[in-house]
Parts: sequence; C-alpha cells; structure tokens
Amino acid sequence: MDARAGVAALLVGVALFTGCSSHPSGYTTDAATDDAARAVAAGDPAYALDQLRHNYGEVGGAATTLEDSLPNHHYALGDTGRVASYSDALVLGTVTGVTKGIGVIWRDDDDYTVVAFDDTSADTRTVVVTMTVDDGTGAITPGDGPVSFRVLVPPLGDPDRFAESMAGLGRIAVLLHRDATDFDSTPWRPLMNDNLIGVIADDGSLTLPGLARGVAFAGDLHTAAQLLAAARTPDTTTTVAVP
Repeated sequence: MDARAGVAALLVGVALFTGCSSHPSGYTTDAATDDAARAVAAGDPAYALDQLRHNYGEVGGAATTLEDSLPNHHYALGDTGRVASYSDALVLGTVTGVTKGIGVIWRDDDDYTVVAFDDTSADTRTVVVTMTVDDGTGAITPGDGPVSFRVLVPPLGDPDRFAESMAGLGRIAVLLHRDATDFDSTPWRPLMNDNLIGVIADDGSLTLPGLARGVAFAGDLHTAAQLLAAARTPDTTTTVAVP
C-alpha cells in the first residue's frame, strides 16, 4: 500500500467510526468512584513522555505533518461524498488535574469487563487529563471551559507513576479526536495513539517530546503562536484516492 492509499484507508476508517460511535454517559459501572478520590499528585512529566515516545510505534491517527493534522485540514475521500479530518479540535491550555480512569479486561473487541483502574487483572487502563482551554479551534473553543481527555497507559509503563507524571505536564497543546466508547467518561483522545501532546515552554516554544520523530513532524511550527496561526487559516480540502 502506498502512502496516499494508506492515508485514504485511514481516513475512511475515521469517517465510518465517527458516524457510528456512541457517546458515553459517564462511569456507569461499580468501578466508578468520586473524581476526588481518583485524583493523583503531580510528578515528573518526563516519565510519561518517555513512555509515550516508545508506545506502539506511533502508528495511525495523524497525517504526515503537524499542520496537515489540524482540524482546518479536510480530506475528501474520492467520489464517496465523505469528507474527514484527522483531528476535531486543537486545544492549548494548562493541565489542572489527572484522575485514574478505568481498567478493562478484554476477551474480544465486543467482549470485555470494566473494572477499577487498580484492579490487577485489567488488560488496559486509562488516565483522564483535565486542562484549561486558553485557546482552541475546531470543536472546542475557550468558551467551552475546561476539557478532559483520556490517555491509555502504555503497556510497559507503571500505571500509578504514569498518571502522576501526566499530572505534571503543565502547559500543553493537544490535537484531539472523538473516539467515544460505551464505558469511558470522555470521548476525547489525542492523535497518534495518545502520543501527540505538545509541550509549551515559558517562552512559548513548542516541542513534541512524546514523538520519536517530533522535530520532523512539527515542520515549521516551532511555537504555540505559529501553531494557532496555522489552525486559524481558512479551511482546506484535499481529495485523496480511495483504494
């Protein structure tokens, strides 16, 4: 499969999933507890970013560059009449808290049991990150108030340490897409298997330390201001062939 065919196939999947996914109604299982009880203390963000950088090989969920992944870049899928984007929202703000999400025991895609985050039998676990919306484009804007997104704990990471490390991220820029499930408390996830989380320094510079190829992927977008400017340009639509 060539690069353009791969892009088209991925976007078809995004369009179909977006059209049929159900929106969660929050925690509805016995694993649910009060958010305050699940909140974690902030740790060193370097651990979480290192875990993400080595997570799943950064496959899927984004275009070949950061700019092409923005929500104002749309892709017409051949003559299907469908138009898709890699992301639904760009959000810039400060992480205000992280809570332990849920654990899931998987037997098959449609056969699973939701358990507590700390259940040792869980196959996967998520943490829920809450951040301010200081700037935003696409489906989330500053008037929407704080937003929460979920991040899957990398399989080789220590779940508790990962959660605490995520809480120490500070100011970030994140490209989010809707990936609703019947059991997660938020439909929002970062692109590229949760790897695409940008860190904003005090001087406004932007890095993508969760990506092994972060410098190349960022291209000419080296600051938060440049990222926002690119996200606020007029929408574009590129036609891609559907294999």
